[in-house]
Amino acid sequence: MICRIFESHATGRYGLRELAAELTRTGVKVPSIRGKWKGDTIAQIRGNVAHIGKPYTEKRRRQQGNLIDGTWPAIIDQALWDAVQRQLKLRAGGAPSHQRTG
Repeated sequence: MICRIFESHATGRYGLRELAAELTRTGVKVPSIRGKWKGDTIAQIRGNVAHIGKPYTEKRRRQQGNLIDGTWPAIIDQALWDAVQRQLKLRAGGAPSHQRTG
């Protein structure tokens, strides 16, 4: 499921709502008991650096500290992560949040 989300988003064909609707329509299970995909769920998944095998040295939810290698294998590779981050930048008109400074 994680790979499908990243691969779909990397194409640039899906926004958050469209991808959530597609996952719901095709019967992909939601990682909660709510039963229906939402754009916010997709946003949280695609912004989680744990999927590339990296944690922050301080606070994950606030993206504080440096990214370091985790003790677990990556679910997606760096190239796919970078492709999704490029799509986010194109849609938002700015740098992905984990690359912002200041």
